[in-house]
Amino acid sequence: MFNITSWKEKPRKQIKLIRWIPPDTSWLKLNVDGVWNNEGAGAGGILRDEDGNLICGYKSNIMANSRKDAILQAVCLGLNMEVGRGRRIWIEIGDQGTAETLLARKYDAAELRHRTTEVRNVLKRLNVKITHTPREGNKIANQLAHQGGKLKQFELIDQHSAPHLIKSMVRMEQLGLPNFQFRR
Repeated sequence: MFNITSWKEKPRKQIKLIRWIPPDTSWLKLNVDGVWNNEGAGAGGILRDEDGNLICGYKSNIMANSRKDAILQAVCLGLNMEVGRGRRIWIEIGDQGTAETLLARKYDAAELRHRTTEVRNVLKRLNVKITHTPREGNKIANQLAHQGGKLKQFELIDQHSAPHLIKSMVRMEQLGLPNFQFRR
């Protein structure tokens, strides 16, 4: 007699490679993120050219009511910093819901309508495209947002004043090294 038992293989993790994609020639790319929790909120962003060179970045402590509010503020800070440059801007956001809100012709929750309108008014004056990237493709902006949450005031950075970690992350992305996303 044989004893037959069923054996089921555990689902394997899927690994996805996420790379930072540079903008087209004559475009700039602004990656933004916002963080929010019970202890506070921060906004961060990084502006790069078609070669992946760091043009400028920012990190700031902000007052936000939600993560989406923090991200919208990060977008606004980045756009206000860029308004005078006259270049086309590709905005990449690590939160799909926020990207969809800015692309849609409808308004968001009541508490975010003013902020959404503020961002859209700035967008009207610029030639922009907005896309979503997974969190793994937005690590530098996320790192800046976390650092910003610990600051007392807005801080602008450039290729000389950027923290060593940020410079290293920029260089890795310039070289095309991927980040990894793990899913079940």
